[in-house]
Amino acid sequence: MDWKRILLIIGFLLLVGAIGFLLYLFFFAPPPSPKEPEKPPEIITGLPEAGPAQPPTLRPEVPTTPTGVALPAGGEVVVQPPLPTTASEAQGGAVQIKELEPDRALAPILAADGENIVSLDIYDGTFYRFTPDGQAEKITDQTFLGAEEIQWSPDAKRAVIGFIDESNIVYDFETKQQITLPKHWENFDFSPSGKEMVFKSLANDVENRFLVIANDDGSGARALESLGERAGLFDVKWSPSDQVVAIVREGIDGSRQRLYFIGKNGENFKSAVVEGRGLEMKWSPQGDRLLYSGYTAESEFKPELWIMNALGENIGSGRQPLKVETWAEKCSFGDNETLYCAVPKTMERGAGLLKSVGDTNEDAIYKIDLTTGSKVKLAEPPEPHTVGEIVISKDQSVLYFTDKDTGRLYSMRL
Repeated sequence: MDWKRILLIIGFLLLVGAIGFLLYLFFFAPPPSPKEPEKPPEIITGLPEAGPAQPPTLRPEVPTTPTGVALPAGGEVVVQPPLPTTASEAQGGAVQIKELEPDRALAPILAADGENIVSLDIYDGTFYRFTPDGQAEKITDQTFLGAEEIQWSPDAKRAVIGFIDESNIVYDFETKQQITLPKHWENFDFSPSGKEMVFKSLANDVENRFLVIANDDGSGARALESLGERAGLFDVKWSPSDQVVAIVREGIDGSRQRLYFIGKNGENFKSAVVEGRGLEMKWSPQGDRLLYSGYTAESEFKPELWIMNALGENIGSGRQPLKVETWAEKCSFGDNETLYCAVPKTMERGAGLLKSVGDTNEDAIYKIDLTTGSKVKLAEPPEPHTVGEIVISKDQSVLYFTDKDTGRLYSMRL
């Protein structure tokens, strides 16, 4: 038997069968039934909770205004008193204040109308007039960038402006004219009429340093008193009584000083002995009284306010402490018998020696009756402020103040 032929026949038959089976699968066999898709696994984003599923807890909406109603756990409605609000006028507690426009106000002063306030905005170098409600208008189109000192005339119509390069000018806000003054003229103050001014002429030669009076444009200058090496002891302060133009300080001991009053015609009035060092002084509106602050060892070197008579033969009489710890710079007269002061709520020992110690203390506003000596806390700003300067409207209905840290200007209804 031929086995080779037999194997070839068997192989041929198997190949034909395989080809036939493949043809059946591709062209004649029914399609397979679809397989049920598998369920995707559950994704868990947090820790599982025990017990049956609970509906989600929604966070209650926070009301924007106090409702005066509370819902305790038991479900009973309890009406609560409304939250305290800031008063619109001074009543002894927190009072609303209005932030005025200047980014940093320099030397604010009451305008001639007795109600609005005038100030320079240091950042844009522009002078503005502000209403108590914050409306602003330029009082001149000229700008004064680089100004760092301003001394106003009493009617706020003229000002001596000092710049960082030590130059000085007199500017008239009515005529829009300016006059350049010598650089060695310093520490200006205007007469009550605004038609004259007094200043220190500090030449390089000590022998040529004088207290000088001149017209409001710098003309007609005349030497009044030799300063020599004592220039730092002279406080240029033209009194509203038009009698005194400067006060000279002379130390007596560690807690007392003697004050000499220099007249506009060179008169030397009576002197007065006062308590304290680090003096800051302000004239009363009539110029018959002098407010001052100073520190002593007895006051733990904290500044204290004093008042005394300072006119003619009465100079030095009626001296009395006001028992208020603050600086005269932080006070302003409402009238000749009424004083408004920003008083720190806390005062560190030694604050008089280093004034910057009190530059972060929160202040409250007090009203002081100079006739009776009584003191009343009027108000405090709704947020902490360290007051720099205070200005009172003529009718004493509005108080303006600057923040010592930011230089911002605010108004407060009294």
